[in-house]
Amino acid sequence: MSPRVVRLDDAAPDEALRPAADVLMAGGIVAYPTDTLYGLGVDPTQGPAVDALCRLKTRSAHAGIPLIASALAQVESAVGVLPRLGRRLAARFWPGPLTVVLPRAAGSPLSPLVHQGAPGVSLRIPGNETARAVVEAAG
Repeated sequence: MSPRVVRLDDAAPDEALRPAADVLMAGGIVAYPTDTLYGLGVDPTQGPAVDALCRLKTRSAHAGIPLIASALAQVESAVGVLPRLGRRLAARFWPGPLTVVLPRAAGSPLSPLVHQGAPGVSLRIPGNETARAVVEAAG
């Protein structure tokens, strides 16, 4: 897949989000704005995409990949229902820069490369609306 730049237009943001979501669903890598800089993302359920991201970032094969979600429901699809403390932290700090490590849900569709065999996965709901919208559009 060759590099492609899609610029967001505030007047029609959905027109740019769909191509970004399509790239993710096809196993590609997307650069997106975050709360502070830019991030690189892939569909965390696709092992080859996660592997390509690790290689691109020269990330250790033993380090897990932090995930972002668009909403609490998406977080809970990866880890199950949040414990009481997790819900309190989410209500107070999400969307925002807080990352929490939570146990994976049984039967989670996440690639094992995301968590590298660790019992938990790092998740957050970013404050940046574009990042959340891309994740929402990709499902």
